[in-house]
Amino acid sequence: MNFETLLTKPGAKDFRDHLLLQRFAVAYLLSATTAVQFAAMARKNSKGVLAIAPGFTDQLKQEYLAGVKDSAVVDQDYLRFVRQPFAERTAQTLGSMLSAQVLTGKAASEKGFREKASEYGILHLGTHAEMNASSPMYSRLVLTKDSSATAPDDDGYLHAYELYELDLRAQLAVLTACSTGSGKEDAGEGVRSLGYAFAYAGCPSLVVSLWNIDEKVSADIIANFYENLADGMPKHEALRKAKLDYLANAPEELALPYFWAGLVLVGDVEPVLLSRKFPVWGWAALGCAILLTLWGWRKWRTKEQA
Repeated sequence: MNFETLLTKPGAKDFRDHLLLQRFAVAYLLSATTAVQFAAMARKNSKGVLAIAPGFTDQLKQEYLAGVKDSAVVDQDYLRFVRQPFAERTAQTLGSMLSAQVLTGKAASEKGFREKASEYGILHLGTHAEMNASSPMYSRLVLTKDSSATAPDDDGYLHAYELYELDLRAQLAVLTACSTGSGKEDAGEGVRSLGYAFAYAGCPSLVVSLWNIDEKVSADIIANFYENLADGMPKHEALRKAKLDYLANAPEELALPYFWAGLVLVGDVEPVLLSRKFPVWGWAALGCAILLTLWGWRKWRTKEQA
């Protein structure tokens, strides 16, 4: 359950005006134990953004099939994952907005993640996820599958147990895949989820999903979330504002909590070190301003000398 969906005035005509979200920014902790761990982890951080989104296009799947020599070993589950154009678009947006290192298509592999994840302060993964309720350690994020890869740690699936073995130094992990915050409750430790695995690996802040989220709506909210982070807002406030901005413009059928309340902030809420990429037009405007200043100065000097 997400407490943001509670109503301060039940029965009101427009429920969105009376959501707890309107009054408070909500953040969660997995457990008292992880609260202490989060505080310690927040001391050591890397910088920069790594954005990963496989996309799961038909072309990507055809390239995978073309590389499989024995049809008997084709991963049929991988072929059934639907395309994620909005997740891929969000990753590309982070590249242009925040100078993120973007891995999409074939580059969005498990190997690519392993090689680069420890170098970045923010990890963004827009992909599919599969929960294993009976054995949470086998829950997994789906990345691009390489038909030529033979190593068990490059099979295209990033399992929870594999995350436990990594040493991450990120300030924040954003997991926009279905149910990355759900799992099996462990007394004293909280919910054993994919998000928990990222926390254990060294991420003091997480954005995870509580259920099967809508790809387009989540992509829109997360894009605004990053804009707010770049403005220096605390993480939970940044996510709250992104949701409020979405609700202010959402049609009635898309304002239901299912669409926007699935994403939650877990862990440390402090602002992150993040800055926007200076746009090309900005450099052009700056160059023009400098040239105009020099031209004006030279004209003034010429007039003074005359």
